[in-house]
Amino acid sequence: METLIWIGLGVALAAIPGYVAYYARHVVPTRRDELREILTPQVAACYLAVFRPGTRISSNHVLQVLRRFEDFHRPSRYLRLGLFAFLPSAIGLVAVAAWILAVGSESTTGAARIPTTAIFAFLGGWVWSLYEVIDRGTRRTLVPDTLADAAFRMLASVPLGYAFSLLVMQSVMPFLAFAISAFPMRDVRLYLNKRALEQLKFVGSPPAAPQQERLQDRVPAIGTDALAQLREVGITTVTDLAYADPVRILVETGLPLRRVVVWIDAALLANYVGENVAKLRAMGIGSAVEASHFFVDYGSYEGDDGERLIDDDKTLDDEVMQLAEVLGIPAWFVLNLLAELHGDPHVALVDAFWGEGVGDCEVVEA
Repeated sequence: METLIWIGLGVALAAIPGYVAYYARHVVPTRRDELREILTPQVAACYLAVFRPGTRISSNHVLQVLRRFEDFHRPSRYLRLGLFAFLPSAIGLVAVAAWILAVGSESTTGAARIPTTAIFAFLGGWVWSLYEVIDRGTRRTLVPDTLADAAFRMLASVPLGYAFSLLVMQSVMPFLAFAISAFPMRDVRLYLNKRALEQLKFVGSPPAAPQQERLQDRVPAIGTDALAQLREVGITTVTDLAYADPVRILVETGLPLRRVVVWIDAALLANYVGENVAKLRAMGIGSAVEASHFFVDYGSYEGDDGERLIDDDKTLDDEVMQLAEVLGIPAWFVLNLLAELHGDPHVALVDAFWGEGVGDCEVVEA
């Protein structure tokens, strides 16, 4: 019996560090390779121009972006925060094993004096931590900060579970302490967010500024599951999504990068035109990149110095006049709006993702 307990202790001690080591060694490189397949030198240059402006960049733009991805998965952070999570885990599991042995031998001293409620509370916290690490790994969103969360959960499990267990009869105190400590709060929070977002589809809300509109109102292609994941990382409005770092979203949510770029493209258009986005979609302009291409095709010409200029009213194409009529705003305002959108470096980044590259991306070379 004693041998089995110590074997179980060894397996439990190795569970979290072993899974994290597997994730860092096998899953992270796979995700890095997936990102590398999408990146082209132009995409990487645009990304660096947007998210590292003014920084002197090496000529290998792709490598620089991959290093940005690796910053989220730095081995030193995994090691440091993994150790932070391992210490309370090891201390608690050794105490649990000693308590089981002491109780089994009917001892009344040493580890046997540890309250049963405290033992169950810690086990609940440890089970939650193991579940959270494996669940994040399965979702491909395991980052070093997850290990810090696990450590804090284990440290708080005993006082938290013990406090709540005092509300019930003594006979069920250990079980309640375990249930409270192992309660999957993140999953419940995601579920509640999803349900709230589903309900908002049917319940009206006060009008908001265009850039603060709810994502589901302006980017209808996003499902409630993805919306809940985006909200968890602080992306709740059109502006948040339009100017979000796609690599960060990739790492922290596990959502496919190309799908995220599609949403960013739609959010950028909605951020510029607000409630008129539905009218633009009806005309076949459903994204910021398409609006940018429309401006290049119909709203500008190249001057003597190669700079793109806006035509005057006398030479406007019929397509521009039709667009102005549909939107109900002057043609000159439409062109200025499209010119501003066309010059947005975030639009150029999305454009580069689709391989068109109408926008310009400039980085400072080292």
